[in-house]
Amino acid sequence: MIRVLNVLSSLDGGGVEMILFNYYSHMDHSKTQFDFVVHNPNEGILEAPLKKMGSDIYHVTPKHTSLLRNIIEIDTIIKNGNYDIVQCHQNFSSFTTLLCARLRGVKVRVAHSHGNNPAKTLQSKLRYTFFRSLNRLGANYFFACGEGAGKWLFGKKWTTDSHSKIINNAIDTKRFAYDPRIRKRMRKEYSLKDEIVLLHVGRFSPEKNHKFMVELLEALQSQKPDTYTLFFAGAGTLEKEIEELVHSKQLTDRIHFLGNRKDIPELLNMSDIFLLPSVHEGFPVTLIEAQSTGIHVLASKSISRETKLTDRISYISVNDMQNWIIAIESYKAQGREGYSQMVKEHGFDILKESKKYQNHLMTIFAESKIR
Repeated sequence: MIRVLNVLSSLDGGGVEMILFNYYSHMDHSKTQFDFVVHNPNEGILEAPLKKMGSDIYHVTPKHTSLLRNIIEIDTIIKNGNYDIVQCHQNFSSFTTLLCARLRGVKVRVAHSHGNNPAKTLQSKLRYTFFRSLNRLGANYFFACGEGAGKWLFGKKWTTDSHSKIINNAIDTKRFAYDPRIRKRMRKEYSLKDEIVLLHVGRFSPEKNHKFMVELLEALQSQKPDTYTLFFAGAGTLEKEIEELVHSKQLTDRIHFLGNRKDIPELLNMSDIFLLPSVHEGFPVTLIEAQSTGIHVLASKSISRETKLTDRISYISVNDMQNWIIAIESYKAQGREGYSQMVKEHGFDILKESKKYQNHLMTIFAESKIR
């Protein structure tokens, strides 16, 4: 068995943690064990099921609280854990953990890119170049959720590196298939009749652009009252601020806060249009999940076109709200069956991809022992 330590921000159901959870849930646990370091004192919703699968989970001091304590705590975990692979999912801030792993003699040290926020200023370009160098001092393998995410974190030469690999943000396509029975049940549960339901799934953080969606619903409500309803699934630091904004705009009966949810497939079945007006993203798994259910998807132009797996997704600039309004108002219901198969055929089915991922981890570890 190989033992893999994954280092990330939390286990509270966000995109990165759900991807890891999906992969590990479908792996052979007699061959691979995933443990986790999280930079959050609170227990996330994924921790209990991961512990049932045999994972050890360590909570450490966040870097912004004390970088020194963070390094010491993670170094101790690596020292005592006898890990074969350390895999970091914190983009540019992964280097401290990767350097600890190198100094502790861990053979396989993976930097895994889940972001894509291109540098817009000279200062940010210089900062990115500096932290890329630090990551390369610690890491000797470089994974990414897509080509854009790889080049963002590792540089333009990333695709020519023999130690580089794209790990698709795979999902359970069977679970995310459209089912009209689920749609009927869920719409009844939420007392929905003829409303067009807009859905957003994501952490309440600045890059997700919740304020834009509130203002979008406000504009739609002023033009066609009581035609649209918006659901937010997720939690985060900005949740209270957005709730107050919704209240100030008198939209509490049209915008609903669901918190962290485990029934995302059901919510997608219930809804008509999925919104993701993010300022920046890596390769959001929510877009894969949404397309699998055949829902209409409106996404920000800043999101990589690598996410376009079906004809149900459109990309619109967040600087032009009128085009979002036009796209929503021109919505017409269409058949949603068969889209999960399309997603599967693009290489995003977890049953197949988890085996490939596990085999790759075992292969690179075996190769590292020969060197």
